[in-house]
Amino acid sequence: MHDCPACKRPVNIYATSCQHCGGSLTPAGAPPRNEPEVLGCCVKCGNARFLVVSPFNLPDTERTSSVVQMAVVAVAQGYSRTSAGNFRAQVCLGCGFTEWYATGLEGLARLAGSVPGIAAVEAKLEQPQR
Repeated sequence: MHDCPACKRPVNIYATSCQHCGGSLTPAGAPPRNEPEVLGCCVKCGNARFLVVSPFNLPDTERTSSVVQMAVVAVAQGYSRTSAGNFRAQVCLGCGFTEWYATGLEGLARLAGSVPGIAAVEAKLEQPQR
C-alpha cells in the first residue's frame, strides 16, 4: 500500500487510479505505452482475429470494487513492495491460444540482478524463438 498523492488515503501499490478520489496514480508526463502490435496470424490455427487485453487486470483483493494491473514481478521485502512491468494478452478468437507480452521493460531490467530470482540472460540462438 502507498498513499494517493491527491487525497493522501492508502491505495493498492498496483492501482493506476485512486479508488477513493479517482485521482491518477500515474506520474504526470509519463511517456505513452509502447505496446507490440498484433503480428500476423495465430501460430496454432492461422486465424487473423485477436482480442487484445491491455493492460491485463486482476480483481483487487483488498478492495471489492476495483482492479489492479497484473505485474510481471512483485517482490515484498519487509513492509515495502516493489513491482515492475505489466502484462498484455493477445487472445486468438479462433482457437483461444493466448500470447503474453510484458510492458514496462525498463523497470524490469532495473530489477535484474538486484532481486533474487530475476536475471537478464542472453540467448545463444541465431533465429528468434516463439
